[in-house]
Amino acid sequence: MDGLRIIMIIMFIINSIFFGLNLLKELTSENFRLYLQNQRKKGEELADKAIKDIADTKELSGKVGKTIGISISFALFFLIVSAFIWVPTTLWVNSSFQLAMIAYLVFNIFFSFSRVFVLIYRRKEVVRFELRLSKIIMFMIFRYQLAFYIFFGFKSDLIDISTVFYNSSVLMNSTILISFAISYFFVAIFTPYVYIILVRYADKDKVVNNSILRFDVTLIICIASSFVALFFITDILSSTVNILSDISLTNTLDLVKIILSSILIPTIFNILNRSKSLSVNIE
Repeated sequence: MDGLRIIMIIMFIINSIFFGLNLLKELTSENFRLYLQNQRKKGEELADKAIKDIADTKELSGKVGKTIGISISFALFFLIVSAFIWVPTTLWVNSSFQLAMIAYLVFNIFFSFSRVFVLIYRRKEVVRFELRLSKIIMFMIFRYQLAFYIFFGFKSDLIDISTVFYNSSVLMNSTILISFAISYFFVAIFTPYVYIILVRYADKDKVVNNSILRFDVTLIICIASSFVALFFITDILSSTVNILSDISLTNTLDLVKIILSSILIPTIFNILNRSKSLSVNIE
């Protein structure tokens, strides 16, 4: 597995350079300054509206109730929004900097997921949708890789890491092992696919009429990486650790196989029907 480890490190270096250049570009751009000003303006308008609402209330009990309610709402909102700061800071103080950084990256990954869903929902309004979506996905992959290397290091072997997951006393360790293997191989396979999209959309003057960042292709890659992960667990990892005698793990593996098969067949039919309809339209 040394070859795969080296490939993953090379992709991490490429993603790091890509992330750093884009972050520098965003922080120095006019759009970022306007975004901060816009968010500040929205916050001031919201605060003025709340103060006006309290002032317009005539009864003292109503003013007290609204003041308490608005104060609690603002406090909860601030706690939720600033969770990516105070949660890692708390972990840093009480545990370690390593765990704090991983928590910060996990928060960023979930935030990126929300950005992906919002972007997909507004795809008709977004200029160069494919490029922006690909960049967000690339940032998610980079944060996943960064959290992985912070926790395990660059010299860690996939078999050794999987053995640690399997031998851990954590609840549902079998599910965690399978999920980790799937995510690892998904990143290894999906990252070159995103590279192709970024290269294709790199030219701002180039107009691409057909979308290549397709959901069905992404799903096929996810299913393929899942089967590769299952092969790794049952054939490669089992030669090092006696896992096939573990009934819980084998039952979980069988369940994953059933789920993957039930998703794979409709997806293949969907791709075949799409190809058939495209060929008809060309004719």
